[in-house]
Amino acid sequence: MEFDDVLSYVGQFGRYQCLLYCGIACAIITTALRDLSVVFTLDIPDYRCAIPGLENDTFNNQNGSHLYLINVTIPADDKCNIYTNITGLNGTVQEEECSAWVYDKTIYQTTVATDFDLVCNKTILSTVINMIYGFGGLFGALFGGKLTDKFGRKIVWVTSCVGLGVAGVAFSLSTNIYMLMAFRVFEGVFGVPAYMSTFTYGKHR
Repeated sequence: MEFDDVLSYVGQFGRYQCLLYCGIACAIITTALRDLSVVFTLDIPDYRCAIPGLENDTFNNQNGSHLYLINVTIPADDKCNIYTNITGLNGTVQEEECSAWVYDKTIYQTTVATDFDLVCNKTILSTVINMIYGFGGLFGALFGGKLTDKFGRKIVWVTSCVGLGVAGVAFSLSTNIYMLMAFRVFEGVFGVPAYMSTFTYGKHR
């Protein structure tokens, strides 16, 4: 008896196959959302240095006095330095790196970049977050296949999905950049095996 003959007898797409397909789709959809979400969560809106001592400072000009403070405090077209002192008749100025920034909230109210001030000399950290996610995925790909062969695809799939969910929630609730990076790695570690095991599991069912 051929395999096609068995399928014609038991049916090719029943309730079990439907549930399996929905589970596979959920895992693959969340993989896409996780991969593409960084386009928004790590985006850096326009910004400038915050005016020292001004608690209600905003990126947009509030009034004439606010615009004056911006002009005398922040160098033109400079997002990372502020004036600290003006001396002499010729207006000699000193500059130093600012430690606080205000952001344009026209598009985003908040992003990872604005929460942790990933600007100026910290801009590279946005790239690092994406890079370590790739390393986590590489680690998951190297060991995920062996684990599925040893323990079964279903066990690895469920474990990976649970780990991915926990890592995703922890990533969104991170209170510092290092915590965020750590859970971004775990997203890669659990994400790739979840996708791999689901794909092969569904293909042969």
